[in-house]
Amino acid sequence: MNIPAKDLFNISVKLGSDVPFFLDPKPKFAEGKGEILNEIDFTISSPVLIINPGIHVSTPWAYSKIIPKKPVENLNSIIEKRVKSFSELKGIVTNDFEKVVFEKYREIRAVKNKLYKFGAEFALMTGSGSTLFGIFPDLEKAKKAEKKFSEKYFTFIHKQV
Repeated sequence: MNIPAKDLFNISVKLGSDVPFFLDPKPKFAEGKGEILNEIDFTISSPVLIINPGIHVSTPWAYSKIIPKKPVENLNSIIEKRVKSFSELKGIVTNDFEKVVFEKYREIRAVKNKLYKFGAEFALMTGSGSTLFGIFPDLEKAKKAEKKFSEKYFTFIHKQV
């Protein structure tokens, strides 16, 4: 079936705020509820470990609990700096949902803390939760962390080739 791109986009928005991204999964800056996407020049060549702890976080609940904060720094200026280490992003690139989600779901907070304990340079919860990701300096550290997490959670390592 051949669906016009505009129609496919409109259908994807109805399925979920973050679904439109997956129609063309390239680095993008998301605005609104995730449906306004602007492509950015950003590549992560380090291994990224994705962990889904299987804990359901209600998106309407999460949105009802947050008060979005103005970013400390504009994403485009961060990209232009070409950071040398992802650890430089701690405290600068944040997810407003983490505060409320971590208060209610301590296990999700523990996963993020363990990502750092196992060697991630940077870790963050995706969207309103509960999936998290960690960016690792090398594949060996990412695989060691994955081995620990995969005992209990769904994991996936993405490595740019």
